[in-house]
Formats: sequence, C-alpha cells, structure tokens
Amino acid sequence: CTTATLDRSTPQFATPTHWKLRDCFLPSVASGNAYDNAAAETVMGLFKNEAVAKGSPFRTGALKTEYDVVELVFDWVHWYNNARLHSALGHQTPEEYEQTYYHENSGSLPGAAAHKTAA
Repeated sequence: CTTATLDRSTPQFATPTHWKLRDCFLPSVASGNAYDNAAAETVMGLFKNEAVAKGSPFRTGALKTEYDVVELVFDWVHWYNNARLHSALGHQTPEEYEQTYYHENSGSLPGAAAHKTAA
C-alpha cells in the first residue's frame, strides 16, 4: 500500500490504521467507491456471517485484541481460498480441483504448483 492521505470528510477513515486500509482497497474499485462494488460486498458479507458472527467455527472466543482479529482473518481467508467446497467445482476444494484439472489435462501440475503440493 502507498502512503495514505487524510480525508477529513469521511469519519470512518479518521485514524492512521484506516488510512492504510483505505489506500489498500479503494484503488481496486473502478468507480472509487467501495460501496459500488458488488463482488467486494458479497465477500465481506460472507466474511461477517462465516467468520465474525458469534458461533462461527473460526472464532474461539471474544475478539479482544488486534491479534485475535488478525488470526481470525487469516484463518478465514486461508479456508476461503484453499479449503472450502465450491459447487461450481463439483463440490471440491479449489486445491483439489486444480490438482484434478492438471492431472486430467497434462498429467502433472505446473512447476510452482507441483513444488507447493509436494511440500
């Protein structure tokens, strides 16, 4: 992320932490308004319902410290990207789907993926 600029007109960006977050996420939104990005809103809704909500399997207790939140986010993102079953992938994880795809189409995974899987 680049150095953030102060936007005094937006109260949710009133602290240095939020300046950094704003700088990281807003450039990826074509209109410059994160609220116009349906895909991002969908992922954030999933995150709130699956990771942050009380009773979530990703939570082991109250989120009292920044470390608790960071750990929760990393656990959920890892699960979302690598371990969740996806209906469009035949109810396989993305990793299983990729392995099956390369096995069926070329007989082996490409170099970087093969090393990652072997490790």
